[in-house]
Amino acid sequence: MPCLNCQSNKTKMSIPLQLFVCEECNLIQVSRIFEHQNNTPVNREMMDLTLLCSEFGIKEVDEVKKILRTSYVHLMYSRYTMAELSAASLYLFQRLRKRHANLLRYCRFFGIKQRRVKRIVQRLENHFEVSTMYTLEEAKELCEKQEFDCFDLIKTTAEVMTLDKHTIAGCIYNGTNLSLAKVARFFNVSTETVYRANNKIKEMIE
Repeated sequence: MPCLNCQSNKTKMSIPLQLFVCEECNLIQVSRIFEHQNNTPVNREMMDLTLLCSEFGIKEVDEVKKILRTSYVHLMYSRYTMAELSAASLYLFQRLRKRHANLLRYCRFFGIKQRRVKRIVQRLENHFEVSTMYTLEEAKELCEKQEFDCFDLIKTTAEVMTLDKHTIAGCIYNGTNLSLAKVARFFNVSTETVYRANNKIKEMIE
């Protein structure tokens, strides 16, 4: 990413700051500036990730930091920001814990481009053995946590279709009373995508 001040591409990671610093003008590259009260203790290590976890109620911050450190090692010659790496690390952590992860919301928190973070996830998911497809167990756990009464439909659909998030969204729209817009927002997809998935499911299982 070019320097926010001089647009130079010569940036390097400062280990003490855990942020990128421009080699030309020495500007510290930050995505946000936060104000806090005086005398309030602040853990400055991986600040972006700490703030992201706090925003979304993630208590296992140290575990997410392990993923970020590993990600940085594997991508050390790439020019990704700490905000982008933080969003990708939290997404991978949530998927490893079989939790629903909303990548778009993580990216919006920092004001970063989702496509760049998706690229990080794609490069790392094999290393972490993370599948972005749902298993039946994961789908069942999602239905139980969110009280979606449509697991039987998902199980039937799994016999003829792969369970990616579009298919799961179509099943939930088909099998519950949730509106098209609510299902689309939950899965971070367009209403048109949910509608098409729903029609495909009807076509395949009828």
